[in-house]
Amino acid sequence: MILNEYRRSFYLLLSSQLFAILGNGISRFSIVWWITTTYHSGIITSIQMIAATLPGIILGPVLGPLIDKLSRKKILLFCNVSNFLILFWLWVLFNFSSVNLIVLSLYGFIASVLLSIQQPALISSCSSMVLEQKQGKLAGLQELLNALGMVFSPVIAGYFIVILQIQQILFLNLSFFMLAVGLMIFINLPNKKFDKEVHGHILRQHISMLYEGFQFIKKRKLLKAMLLMFFIVNICCAVQPILPLYVTNDLLKGPVTLAHLELSLGIGLIIGSILNAVLTIQKEKVKVILFSLIICGLLEMGLGLILNVSWSILLMGLFGFALPFINATSTSIWLEVVPNHLQGRVFSIRTTFAQMGIPIGFLLGGAVADITNASFVFITGGLILFLTALCFKLSGSLRTLNIEAQKRIEETL
Repeated sequence: MILNEYRRSFYLLLSSQLFAILGNGISRFSIVWWITTTYHSGIITSIQMIAATLPGIILGPVLGPLIDKLSRKKILLFCNVSNFLILFWLWVLFNFSSVNLIVLSLYGFIASVLLSIQQPALISSCSSMVLEQKQGKLAGLQELLNALGMVFSPVIAGYFIVILQIQQILFLNLSFFMLAVGLMIFINLPNKKFDKEVHGHILRQHISMLYEGFQFIKKRKLLKAMLLMFFIVNICCAVQPILPLYVTNDLLKGPVTLAHLELSLGIGLIIGSILNAVLTIQKEKVKVILFSLIICGLLEMGLGLILNVSWSILLMGLFGFALPFINATSTSIWLEVVPNHLQGRVFSIRTTFAQMGIPIGFLLGGAVADITNASFVFITGGLILFLTALCFKLSGSLRTLNIEAQKRIEETL
């Protein structure tokens, strides 16, 4: 699967990013819980989380061409160092009691921009070290990496919240980013084939590269259909501002229960990611995505209908198990269709358009949860997921996978 000369670097890169994911996950969990217990408002939590996601989503396509022009190792190293510095800055402000929603929004803004650069750079870097016919396994491994972060982040943060103050948690969290930076130093990535230089103003060159990425997606019906589908899916799955309210107001529990729910979700993700990577789904990928969406919709509705801690933990685990069959299968399709030298800009555009649904889901979910309750948000979101899968199944707009894969082989832009 992995090119022999890059095997060591591949695993060092994944280890580095696992520590970065842990650092981001612990920070997110701790900050969201602090906001929830301080303000007791879903809409306030949603607004802060929109500030922490929207900038990266909007700036993704603008920054995408840089990933195809610059050293990806330097990009990943820059992101990890920057995450360390902004977390250190936030820790200092918490110690001086100078933290408010504006400060947290600014922290989230910077972290969001860094993530919009880091994710496509990581995918493209890993892709360059893997045999082309094994891209499906790579997508499964990346889902497993995210799942491991989701398992350990809430567990560490949830129990730390019980015994430590948030500034102490953030200080300990700095060590994860230090480990991520340390491992990055020893990584060796393949030399890239840079695009031919466009003479003239650098802005014109940047726009030209970005336009090329847009054109690549525009010419492929499958990719356009998947962008629309995941835009809707991300609206329905944007539950981060809702889950703390679901625990405190509907289940009447505390941070340990929230940690258990996220732990169950993470365990499900790990099992699903391992199974997805082992199976390496080659055929009927669209059917796998649509069937998994239907299952996720039913499970999310179950969370809203069955207000029992044990059942909620079980449903969250099953929900996590199904997600890799959506995300990893989708990523493997994009990796098959998009050539490596275009992946930075194309994946940035993909992230932006698909994830524009996340801040919309945050805002709608937070507002509806304040008016009704978190359970109603889960029921509504699950129903929309179910109907979305059925609509795309009946429309037949995702049936062109084989044609698109053949285009990937026959042409490069």
